[in-house]
Amino acid sequence: MTTQQEISAVQRVYDHFSKSRYKSFLKASDFYVPFFFGKKKRMAEFSKEYAPFAAACFTEILRNQTAKDSGEPNEELISAFVNKYVPEALKPAYDEYWALICTEVDKNPEDARQIVSGLSTLFMYKLFGPNAEQPDPDILNSHRHQVAMDFQVGSLMFEFTHGIKVVLEKEKKKKRKKKLPSDFYDYNLLACTILLVSFGLIMLYSASAYEAASTFKG
Repeated sequence: MTTQQEISAVQRVYDHFSKSRYKSFLKASDFYVPFFFGKKKRMAEFSKEYAPFAAACFTEILRNQTAKDSGEPNEELISAFVNKYVPEALKPAYDEYWALICTEVDKNPEDARQIVSGLSTLFMYKLFGPNAEQPDPDILNSHRHQVAMDFQVGSLMFEFTHGIKVVLEKEKKKKRKKKLPSDFYDYNLLACTILLVSFGLIMLYSASAYEAASTFKG
């Protein structure tokens, strides 16, 4: 059974690494953000694409790691994550990334490079393709940008993998500790010990009483 502590620990992994990689993705994609006027709007545009992309990546890693850990994906853990980080407004974009992941996994489950390449290509298309706010075919078709984005996607998925493995192992150790028997007192043994000590003292007194009476004249 999945505990709230496990859910919270996994979500902290996502919060940490998705935020720490945000600027790296922004820089690698060469997504234009003005210094003053229009900056907030452009950042919102980037975040709108980055959030479902990162959530889909994390869902795949979570599914994969929990399957390795217990033999099958932890659907309760996955569902708790998706419900929190994929609101209805982002669901269509998330589903698109997720469909791509599932397709690539079905084609070649042993080759993660195809998933990485597919995700980075789709992410760049959404940022700079014909339906983007500011289309940029030069960046979209740039081999340099594709390589840079492949690296960022691979790094993000590696960090997700490592983070999830660490927190799941910690939670397993906590569960094992809770199952260990707690300290207790064996009151039967304590009673026997007291009885034997008392009996020994009585015998010692009885053995020395006669000699003491003779020596000290009563």
